[in-house]
Amino acid sequence: MKSFVIRTLLLVLIATCVVCSSDISTVYQQNRRSDNSDLSSALLNASAKGELDKVNTMLNAGASLTARDKDDRTALMLAIAGNHREVARVLLAAGSNFNEEAKDKWTPLLFALCCAGPELLNDILAAGANLNVRFGRGRTPLMAVAENGDIEKVRVLLKAGVAVYDVDQDGMTALMYAAEGDSNSETIQLLLAAGGDVNAHDFEGKTALKYAHEKKRQSIIDLLRRAGGID
Repeated sequence: MKSFVIRTLLLVLIATCVVCSSDISTVYQQNRRSDNSDLSSALLNASAKGELDKVNTMLNAGASLTARDKDDRTALMLAIAGNHREVARVLLAAGSNFNEEAKDKWTPLLFALCCAGPELLNDILAAGANLNVRFGRGRTPLMAVAENGDIEKVRVLLKAGVAVYDVDQDGMTALMYAAEGDSNSETIQLLLAAGGDVNAHDFEGKTALKYAHEKKRQSIIDLLRRAGGID
């Protein structure tokens, strides 16, 4: 009888230890997740502010590169949006996904086109970012920077091998965007030298010259005519 009682007590003790061990493991895992979440939040914040030392500290402590902020942006996206080149380079070297999308379909490349300097754009392209990404009406990266007249980014994209003859969903080319937008004569000349077709038509039959006429951009009209543009 005494032996039976002892065995019973031992079984209860073992069961209690197993439960305790399970509880401790659960708490430990929860604490690890909480710690990692705090690290990742700190990484996001430091990346947005361009705080290189803090970024390195958070990465060394195990912060997640895939963490997102409330707007679904990664640390790499935040660094690029703030034009923090050194931070972005560290994040890229650490293995950040340079083709990942936020909920609004923005990628690190699109953030670079919008907000960063040409040097950081070049870093993203050198890392292997997808040059064929499309956004808003099927526009290409080259169309976006050509329309805005950002000649340095136009140079970077052309050097990276982007296709100058691609069209958007309306049949417009980068040259048409440049003629219609804020590009200067030098940007137009770059696009022409890269193979832009001065007499290409969009789906409404408009050429780059027609777009320049509509915006009354006389210097661009004259340039396109000299390049063989037909009214």
